[in-house]
Amino acid sequence: MRIKPTLFWIVTICLLALAAPAAAQTCPCAEPPPVIEQLVPEVIASFPHDSGSFTQGLLLHDGTFYESAGEYGNSDVRQVTIETGEVIRQVDLNEQIFAEGLTLVDDHLIQLSWRENIAIVWDLATFELLGRYLYETEGWGICYDGEQIYMSDGSSNLFVRDPQTFRLLAMLPVTQNGVPVRNLNELECVGDHVYANVWQANTIVRVQKTTGYVDAVIDASNLVNQEPSVLTELSPMATAMAQSATPQPGVMLTPSRAVLNGIAYNPDSDTYYLTGKLWSTVYEVRLVPAGS
Repeated sequence: MRIKPTLFWIVTICLLALAAPAAAQTCPCAEPPPVIEQLVPEVIASFPHDSGSFTQGLLLHDGTFYESAGEYGNSDVRQVTIETGEVIRQVDLNEQIFAEGLTLVDDHLIQLSWRENIAIVWDLATFELLGRYLYETEGWGICYDGEQIYMSDGSSNLFVRDPQTFRLLAMLPVTQNGVPVRNLNELECVGDHVYANVWQANTIVRVQKTTGYVDAVIDASNLVNQEPSVLTELSPMATAMAQSATPQPGVMLTPSRAVLNGIAYNPDSDTYYLTGKLWSTVYEVRLVPAGS
């Protein structure tokens, strides 16, 4: 049987597409942007936090916090008692590694590094070093939703990764009313959303995992304004970056090292634990409509 040339090429292209390894895709969005909810944190309780911890990642598991602290020479991974802030156990990192976000996948923790392009894998029960993953971007925030890993690099994109291999599966551009939201930092996966701290800002954005659209902005200025370190940890670099940054909708910039950073969700109470870099407090909050 003779196959027509046009049909031959169609069949060939289809077969090649099926045989080729799947490349990372940018998630398409045909839906219109949603109406954005304006939320604020309503404080339920507050707990002591190590004000020497440059918090880069925070998660809740079995009634305790797991935290990643950053900065060169001060980076570590630690387990912390919620009520007292006492460190239960801690492993210090090599002084040439700047630790970043932290997430839990099954029975192990994955801790990002800023510019070292490695994700460190720790045994949850023992804090034994299990291995490393490599990646090409900077590492900022990370969370796991039970199926996929979401990672940020300080840009306006989230990177979707395989939890077992760390292979890049897709890239999700994050926009608010059509405008890219830059400086996405620490992440928390909750249901159909990823919550993201916006670096140098008093805000957290709630991002739809399927579209990348921001559908809620949480203004946490009431927490930021309570933290003395926000004023004492001012730095020339942070001030210059805040002053030179292009304004983003609904974003108030914080010219301080002690920025809002750290989100941990408690599904049992439907509450969130929020803190910041070098903060003395972790706040347990509910997210409520602004002005309520």
